[in-house]
Amino acid sequence: MPRTPADRETLNAAARHAPAGVLLGERGVERGGDLRAALSSTARAAAELLGGPQAGLVRECEAAPCTRLYVDASHRRTRRWCDMRGCGNRAKAAAFRARQHG
Repeated sequence: MPRTPADRETLNAAARHAPAGVLLGERGVERGGDLRAALSSTARAAAELLGGPQAGLVRECEAAPCTRLYVDASHRRTRRWCDMRGCGNRAKAAAFRARQHG
């Protein structure tokens, strides 16, 4: 998936800030911080994914108008949708209707 220098700079600018704090609370993991900290945590995770060993497996869902990204960990690397229960099911149902009425 192509990335421009402007895309990288936007991601890096968000990642430069301090990330959200993580604590072990009574109900499990608790995160704290402001919006900038939340964006930094998200940007750092995105940078590690897009620059790491799974970068070549990142795909965009083929279902219109979905724009979600996912990691294609399928055996043959032929996954087409972000989620079979939602986007995949709708796409397959539409193809079936088209075949029946076409």
